[in-house]
Amino acid sequence: RRTIHIVTPYFLPDDAVVLALRLAVLRGVKVQLLIPAINNLFFVDWAMQANEKTLLAAGIKIFRTQPPFDHSKLFVVDGQYTLVGSSNWDARSLDLNFEINLECYNENLASQLIAIVDYKRSQAEPVVSDKRPLLVRLRNNFFRLFSPYL
Repeated sequence: RRTIHIVTPYFLPDDAVVLALRLAVLRGVKVQLLIPAINNLFFVDWAMQANEKTLLAAGIKIFRTQPPFDHSKLFVVDGQYTLVGSSNWDARSLDLNFEINLECYNENLASQLIAIVDYKRSQAEPVVSDKRPLLVRLRNNFFRLFSPYL
């Protein structure tokens, strides 16, 4: 109803997740996504960059966290619901890999995690647009085609 905080190193959501986030923004929910500025898997980062324009146009705030590489996976909704675990936001992690997550309905835990997210965001660079050269955008979109396999 109010906020969604996502911290993940790999954000390659399927269309259903993107639609759900877009609908949340349309309802007035503030959605923010924190991803690493420098990813350990460059081809995954290229695929993620290809999605930035769509996410920004939908009203999702994107921040790139500075090194060292942040492998955290946090999801906090409305300061009450939290999901912490090993799953990345990609088809491979959600459908194929063996992952474990812990979901909690606890305002105290959520507020502590939001404090961590806020600190990470204060050190991060906001992504405001995709003004990359044409060849870079073509490369990124090519790798996005393989996102279910990355």
